[in-house]
Amino acid sequence: AALALALNENTSISNLYLQNNMFTSEGVEYLVVCLECNSTIQMVALEGNSTIDPRIIEELQGILQSRVGLANSVPNNVNKTKSVLERIRSKEPNLTELNLHGMGIGPNDTDAIMEALAGNVYLRKVDLSGNMIDDDGVSALSLALADDTSITHLCLADNRITSIGAEYLLCTLDTNTTIVDVDLTGNSIEAEVIAELNHALKLRRTVDGC
Repeated sequence: AALALALNENTSISNLYLQNNMFTSEGVEYLVVCLECNSTIQMVALEGNSTIDPRIIEELQGILQSRVGLANSVPNNVNKTKSVLERIRSKEPNLTELNLHGMGIGPNDTDAIMEALAGNVYLRKVDLSGNMIDDDGVSALSLALADDTSITHLCLADNRITSIGAEYLLCTLDTNTTIVDVDLTGNSIEAEVIAELNHALKLRRTVDGC
């Protein structure tokens, strides 16, 4: 209750990580009410709180999901994203890093991004951190990266990815031998899955001498 009150008029916090605490359904209801006043929060992670009614979780996620379209409507972000993707499609040799941090990218945008990445030749580093990419988005990304031979670094920090999405990336590493670094900090992923992914990447860097 105290946290919800403190967040009522906050205009800077967008991601809220409350995993593995002792939250109950009543506590989450406070957060739902808080979202009526706070329009800045885009993601709330509550994994590991076992006494929360799934229906309340669905209500909370429904409110947050409805904000995806609002975030994606910012003209400057949309125009910048389109411009960068067009450069990727045209295969500019000088474009080796893609930075779309904090661009409000959500489920409705991932198809266009993955389509552009599928034809990638020169990109080495991709930063999609601070967006609203979920497990479905990671699934599409994993398919686009399956046969990629240029991207080595992938940053997906501070999105809406769970252990399911991280498992998609693990499967991608079975066919993609180029990626050596994946940043998933700030997502709701089980420690065991992160450890498995990091171990696979560490072995790869050792073999490559990185």
